[in-house]
Amino acid sequence: MRLTSRWVGMGAMAMMAALAAGAQSLPRAQQTAIDAVFQDFNTRTPGCVVGISEHGRQVFARGYGMASLESATPLTPASVLEIGSVSKQITAASIFLLQQEGKLSLDDPAQRYLPGMPVYAHPLTIRELLHHTSGVRDVIQLMQMSGIRTNDFATMPDALALIERQRALNFPPNTRYLYSNSGYVLLAEIVRRVSGEPLSTFAAQHIFQPLGMRHSQIVLDHRLVIPGRTRTYAPAPGSGWRLEVSPWQQIGDGGVNTTVGDLELWAANFWRPRVGGARLIQQLETQGVLNDGRTIAYAGGLEVDQYRGLQRIAHGGSWQGFRTQFTLFPKPQVAIITLCNVASADPALRSRKVADVILGDQLAPEPVPAATPTLSVAQLRAYAGWYWSAADYDLRQVSVDGAALRLRQWPGPSVRLQPLGQGKFRAAGDTLVFQPLARGMQLRLEATGELLTRQPAASGNAAGTHALVGRYQSPALQVSWTVAQDSKGLLLRAFGANPNRLDTDHSYPVRPAIAGVFIAGPYLLQFDGASLKVSAGRAEGIRFRRVTQ
Repeated sequence: MRLTSRWVGMGAMAMMAALAAGAQSLPRAQQTAIDAVFQDFNTRTPGCVVGISEHGRQVFARGYGMASLESATPLTPASVLEIGSVSKQITAASIFLLQQEGKLSLDDPAQRYLPGMPVYAHPLTIRELLHHTSGVRDVIQLMQMSGIRTNDFATMPDALALIERQRALNFPPNTRYLYSNSGYVLLAEIVRRVSGEPLSTFAAQHIFQPLGMRHSQIVLDHRLVIPGRTRTYAPAPGSGWRLEVSPWQQIGDGGVNTTVGDLELWAANFWRPRVGGARLIQQLETQGVLNDGRTIAYAGGLEVDQYRGLQRIAHGGSWQGFRTQFTLFPKPQVAIITLCNVASADPALRSRKVADVILGDQLAPEPVPAATPTLSVAQLRAYAGWYWSAADYDLRQVSVDGAALRLRQWPGPSVRLQPLGQGKFRAAGDTLVFQPLARGMQLRLEATGELLTRQPAASGNAAGTHALVGRYQSPALQVSWTVAQDSKGLLLRAFGANPNRLDTDHSYPVRPAIAGVFIAGPYLLQFDGASLKVSAGRAEGIRFRRVTQ
């Protein structure tokens, strides 16, 4: 059912009053259908708060589950939750507002404002930090590799120092897209240096206060007492729940604490801009363009795509047990905000289900799945093997599982490939194309254009592995790791920054995958005699030098 438009040119105070009132103007049938989306939450579970607005006016707001299991406090539209990476659009807006004031340009070298950053072989700009095309290694990945756990105390200066120690990038700027929290930590520091105020103060004065977002703030100190803030949980092993708490104190990539009502005020600024004008909204929605001309989905702290025929502007967030989703549909001027305090919530999926309920007759029909081609086991085996891209540090394994193919991007989980015909398969929102070569096979990922070439599998008892034994140091991570050999083979011992703390010492069997590339737990390893290169997720090619054998 289509939502009824009731925007009548309210002034700012009237708009805030309408949102605060939490009026429920959706038809009862739609409210019941939305309740069903969250029916798994109750007085014994954490849960979610959902807020829906049309043309800047709240039409639905409701909490499901508990804000605190300890105190039996329910979640309500007034509950304050941390929104994780949904915060990135506030950081981006702060940069754009400084640009409007003439205090910076998006094409300025980032090092102009960040003197501690290395000067790389290729220029690095503010625009590339915004679009995740900078190549800067991800700070969360770097902290984990340094042995800093999420329940350790880590400050903003700690995060900046770790980023600044990276003498190399994942890739030359603007040649690839790879999500990196580091870019937004650096943008927060640029705001501080350019404006003379921390991001928390700048956003409060230039965004939150002008829009009447009275329950919103960027929180740097986790010890701060915030009225109405919820606890955060994850499923405990076996059954029940455990608290998820992190004392990390970095902002820019996250840090905003807010309510669904305040985020609806921010969403209303997209339809009737009061902060930053139409220019700010245009910049937030402008997608990045790579050097080769390809347009990426990521814009200014938001992603732009299509959902069942409607343009969608959205971003998700994940930190501690908080899981959040901010979704805008510009054509009907609808905002759906889902904030959850439990790690298993999947607010992106729930937000899509809510969109199906309230935008049903505006959405294109669900595509009818095409008939799936049937491939013989012999045909499937023709695609199996290891595929490698040295430029992207990307290792993937294609294997036959019964009557299907599975794809695993190491060190992640495997996914089932859906055959589409003519060497094409579908998996995880991307189309994969197998392309026979004169000698071998190539795998192309249509979403990014990345090419991986099939490689022969290494022997399980690859000769010469004893030469890899030794101790290796990383100046970038300030850690020492060792490769040892026992009766079962090679073993990687990854020590954290504090070698006296046993819980930062992890050991992983090392096994060869293809020539020169090894797998050890969450890491890909490449040895070249005097050094070791380690890649993990969003941090690629970190060099360790051998110090002993």
